[in-house]
Amino acid sequence: MAVLLGVLVVGYFVLAGLDYGVAMVARERSDYDRIAVFFLANEVWLVGAAGFLIGAYPVSEGELFGAHGVPVGVALLGVVTVTAAYGMRLFTRGRVLDAVAKIGGIVATAGWGAALAGMAFGSTARHDPAPLGSALLDPAAASGNLTPSVMGAAVAVVLFAVHGWAFLNRRWAALGATSAAIVAAVLLVGWRLQWTPADAATLDVVVPIAWVVVPLLLLIQAITWWMFRDTLRPLPHAASHETPPDRAPRIPA
Repeated sequence: MAVLLGVLVVGYFVLAGLDYGVAMVARERSDYDRIAVFFLANEVWLVGAAGFLIGAYPVSEGELFGAHGVPVGVALLGVVTVTAAYGMRLFTRGRVLDAVAKIGGIVATAGWGAALAGMAFGSTARHDPAPLGSALLDPAAASGNLTPSVMGAAVAVVLFAVHGWAFLNRRWAALGATSAAIVAAVLLVGWRLQWTPADAATLDVVVPIAWVVVPLLLLIQAITWWMFRDTLRPLPHAASHETPPDRAPRIPA
């Protein structure tokens, strides 16, 4: 079960991180177009991850979202905003939509960064015995829980921005490094948390469905990237600087 949840959550943050990262660093409308074709396939991982978390770990889901409802809510608000901005591009274009996408990307990234850092180093971490909600009663606890969330938000914004920049500029080595950093961060959060699975009867239903859904998501992702593989080719400015034959300077006889 942990493997299934890990694949879904990692898949979401690595792939949707491209959506948010590109939205943050895009300078031209064509930059949005390069990621827009992958957008829906990337975002669907959030649905899968949330569904499996609620079905397989309902107690843990309630504790996590209850203790970190504010940053999770901020993240989802950003997700809805950037999704609406990308979706509206099918009908109209404009600087307003570009700005909305940029704001949504920043809000979504900062919200998820704050939530994950709070989960890993706040009151819900298994290595921290502080009870849930203690920050509401103890100012010291509030300060202690706020610090990792703020730092997590800042780190996430920088990391996802570089992630999006690497995709736009076809810097595959850098993209691999940012992807590895995202995977490591997600696994760290998962290790720091205490998970309470659902009862056996529920798992007998949820887990087999997940084993079907996860490969299906991977297949959809592979098909999407193959269909739009032309958008992954090196950009003109990144190509060789050799002078094309038809533009070679002529040497007078």
